[in-house]
Amino acid sequence: MKGAEELGELLFECSKRNDKVLDWYNEALAMLSLGIIELTEALEHPEIFISEETFNALKEAVKCREGS
Repeated sequence: MKGAEELGELLFECSKRNDKVLDWYNEALAMLSLGIIELTEALEHPEIFISEETFNALKEAVKCREGS
């Protein structure tokens, strides 16, 4: 019975960590989507200023996405 309890605890911990990874991934996807929207708007409307920070973050995200 002790083995089953340990396995249950291990599976519970794995599940919690998996949830954290999924939460981070969902937040990252949301930020990437917002960046793409901002970049698209900036390209369609040259008078809109896009920050260098946003541009660099989007560039990094695209590079990471291409690597996966």
